[in-house]
Amino acid sequence: MTIAEAVVAEAAEAARPQSCASGYQEDPLSGAQLGAAPRLATASWLALTVAAVELKESALNFNKPRARMSGTSTPRYGTPNWEMIGNWLELPAEQDGPFWAVNLMDYRELADYADGRETTLTGREADDVYAPLGPLAEIGAMPAFSADVIDQPLGTPSYDRVAIVRYPSRAKFFEMQRREDFLELHVHKDAGMASTIVFAAYPLHASELPRGGAHVLRVRRFAEGQKPAADPTGVTPVAHFEIEGVIVGDERRWDDARFDRVDEASLELLKETDGIEEQIMIVMGPTEFDELAASVATARTAD
Repeated sequence: MTIAEAVVAEAAEAARPQSCASGYQEDPLSGAQLGAAPRLATASWLALTVAAVELKESALNFNKPRARMSGTSTPRYGTPNWEMIGNWLELPAEQDGPFWAVNLMDYRELADYADGRETTLTGREADDVYAPLGPLAEIGAMPAFSADVIDQPLGTPSYDRVAIVRYPSRAKFFEMQRREDFLELHVHKDAGMASTIVFAAYPLHASELPRGGAHVLRVRRFAEGQKPAADPTGVTPVAHFEIEGVIVGDERRWDDARFDRVDEASLELLKETDGIEEQIMIVMGPTEFDELAASVATARTAD
């Protein structure tokens, strides 16, 4: 069984809630009974997946009975792309390198913590508490972009914020998922996020954001066997990403993401683009921060 096949099988098993006869939960690796496990229930689903795969690969434990993963290893805010995650785990180090994680975020009106704690935080406020700037810095990742959504002419669900992080490699991405400081923060993301799409992408072009016009993001899936029609003259390219795949989302597939400055007339024209089967079109407000062009210019292949 390949790692990719192992991850898919592990994910299917993890989706079923597991418990001991006593009603206590089991530790996902040791099988030991736990009392209350609120932290495990909101732990990073990727951390549990990677840990399970490492156990599967361990020669020491290879012929021993497997303890099943318990708790919530599938996030409430989206469906993991287990096949791509498994392929990443098989990726040789010399083929790994930087990628950009583009996040489309749909917040709960009120944060909902899995451990039942009472809170007055909104979903957005809980996500702000989550913001894992420390763990990102420790693994060499770079926050590249963040902006609020002010309008969404096309696509569902309705998103509230767009953010981009450049990771030095997929290996470093997995490393972050297992850090204690990240796991402690992740509970707030789980509480605040109603749904999200996070896709791995690579920039084909990136430049500084020009003035004038609406700042528009289009996430597109191409019609089969077709190329998208050229953009109208009122569209000024800012950044263009090729999408490798969705890391976590709603099982839809996407091909590219374009950031542009768009005048009012062209915005209407972009709603009907030949060669596009489906698209999410988002108009963003002033950026909270914008280092997107710098993140591309300074990218280095992981050692």
